[in-house]
Amino acid sequence: MFNILAKKQRKDRMFFKSLPWKSYLIFLAAIFFLFSILGFVSSLMAMGRSSYQMILVNCLISGLTGALYAHSFIRDLRFLVLPVILQFGLIFYNSMYTPGEVTHLNEPGYFQFHALGILFLMVLGYVLFVVFINGEGYKQLQIKTEIDLAKKLHDILVPEVSLVTNGFEIFTFAKPVGDVGGDLSDVFINRNGASVITVADVSGHGVSAGLLMGMFKSALRSNLQRGSSLSDSFRYVNSTIYDLKEKRMFITASSLMINETGCCFSIAGHLPMLHFKAATNEVVEENIKQIALGVRKEFEFKEGTIAPEKGDIILLLTDGLTETFSKKKEMFGMDRVKHLLSENSMLGSEALSKKIIEEVEKFGQPGDDLTLVTVKRV
Repeated sequence: MFNILAKKQRKDRMFFKSLPWKSYLIFLAAIFFLFSILGFVSSLMAMGRSSYQMILVNCLISGLTGALYAHSFIRDLRFLVLPVILQFGLIFYNSMYTPGEVTHLNEPGYFQFHALGILFLMVLGYVLFVVFINGEGYKQLQIKTEIDLAKKLHDILVPEVSLVTNGFEIFTFAKPVGDVGGDLSDVFINRNGASVITVADVSGHGVSAGLLMGMFKSALRSNLQRGSSLSDSFRYVNSTIYDLKEKRMFITASSLMINETGCCFSIAGHLPMLHFKAATNEVVEENIKQIALGVRKEFEFKEGTIAPEKGDIILLLTDGLTETFSKKKEMFGMDRVKHLLSENSMLGSEALSKKIIEEVEKFGQPGDDLTLVTVKRV
């Protein structure tokens, strides 16, 4: 229960931290005017002993205290000392300048001044909150809702998989950059008992990319379940998503099918698969140069074959790994992935995947999603 509440509080803080300064200042101004009302309330509780000047000072300091507390807990705790100082300063000011027996209750207009002051501050605070909600705040809320939805779609479509099937050990790793990812990794066994592994990269991010990813995964799976080949399935998926996607969107993909007779693969505009051959201790690129899915409605996709032996490893990856840059603007590149694969080939699929990702993140800050599927013949 407490973990859920803590997670919700973190999300709320992230929402306010992401606000543009203009919208954020409107939010703080609304808090300022609403907390300023406490200046009038404290005056009434003092039974009329506060002068007009003291009431205005109390309103100013109360408003600043409320706004600074909000800013401290939302954005920067270092500001927390300021509202505490203001509170003690207000207490000191009131104790020094509040006359003991003098009362202003009988002065004409004293209560009206309080009533109008409270009403004015309430209306002003309310108006600013409405401006905040209907302006940038509402836009940010829409963005936050879209991000949350897209993240849920991504989590559903890209689960972590670790299994051993058909004599192969398979592990998938997917780490989106930011809240929402545009990569896909999928592993399933069709009705003929063949294992199908797919890695794809959808252009763009957000809900539209998530929906296109879902359509691609569903169309590819349903066609492969009927016993279609990878090339026929790519042809079917390509023509299907071409009419459904946004104009500039496309998908790059690589798929590997493992069955009792061997392995076949197809690549649509994606990075080549890396094949570590244990017998010769070399890494070769398995590639078929073809267009990405959704670029052209009609295209004759082809497929190739691989014959992995015991100890061989096949990597399917996205360009988030190879295109990670160091602080010196040096790209990680495919050669470093090949070297890591060769040097750590004795590891299992999961350990090898995590080792490669760890080295990429040590090298630099990834600018795109990191997705990797490791397939090892055991």
